[in-house]
Amino acid sequence: MTEPTLYCPNCGYNLTGLTENRCLECGEEFDLARLRKQWANCITVRELILHMIVVSVCLALFAMLITVFVFPFGLVIAVVLLIGANFSHAGHLAKQYVHTRQYRDGTRNVPPWFRNVGLCALLFMLIETAFSFACYVGGCVLVLKNIDMI
Repeated sequence: MTEPTLYCPNCGYNLTGLTENRCLECGEEFDLARLRKQWANCITVRELILHMIVVSVCLALFAMLITVFVFPFGLVIAVVLLIGANFSHAGHLAKQYVHTRQYRDGTRNVPPWFRNVGLCALLFMLIETAFSFACYVGGCVLVLKNIDMI
């Protein structure tokens, strides 16, 4: 396996080939072992999308079961569950993704809208919630149609 390209967490300077633990660009000291560990914990875009899809579909299926079996109040519970769980998951993914972009791609190479965890979390929450609700509504329609409630 090749050595990962590491960047200075302060300025984004490529640290490849340095013999000391000090950035040549900004003079900031860094811990090489910590940077390698952070690089190893990064999440790829493919993993990010897979997480969003799997969690959204699972939440939609769970919310659909709640709606079908606890019908009068199940709809309210399902909506609260979808929004709350997606909010929590999106925040976690955003933290991981912003961390990834900063340590794998270097701070300078990150577009401004992906430097802020809050903005990323909001974007990811909107995407996950929209997908969850689409799966939820589609699943409920199929189930209710098959048991002749529609």
